[in-house]
Amino acid sequence: MLGERWTLLVVRNLLMGPQRHTDLREALPGIATDLLTARLRTLEDAGYVQRHKLPPPTPVTVYQLTDTGQRLRPLLLELARLGINRLGPPPADQDIRPSAVVLSLSVTVQNRRLDVARGQASSPRCTISTNARLLAQLLSGAIEPAHAISTGELALDGPRTELERFLQTLAYPTASSTPA
Repeated sequence: MLGERWTLLVVRNLLMGPQRHTDLREALPGIATDLLTARLRTLEDAGYVQRHKLPPPTPVTVYQLTDTGQRLRPLLLELARLGINRLGPPPADQDIRPSAVVLSLSVTVQNRRLDVARGQASSPRCTISTNARLLAQLLSGAIEPAHAISTGELALDGPRTELERFLQTLAYPTASSTPA
């Protein structure tokens, strides 16, 4: 069941937290609405996903991973880690979703756990403001932070040393740094 087309991509998107059907459909361009519904139903029947309604003022149905579904996290992140070192910097015409870049951050931490979540950080040492493409380029080493700052594509609130530490710690692995 997990090997069926689109299933792991649905699970991957739910790793970022509860989402509406329309959110999932937008994040998975090319999936037919009825196929997404079928995948969600299958995952729900298997105990990987649960559906619940949010309370007013926005009474909407969302899907989220169950505790059993969360057990798929290390598997999906390992698959992503194996693939990300082959990708290199994102091509100029590739659509980069912020959630994909955020999720990739938890892929690259080796010995410590990194919790990735939506929302504001409490007491950050440094805040960077940029778009998903530039962040992916910084993490892949395709662009230097100094260049991004000088062009105004990256705004930094905090010490530059924290930005450099962030990028060193979370840099995407290269083909030479991980076994095939």
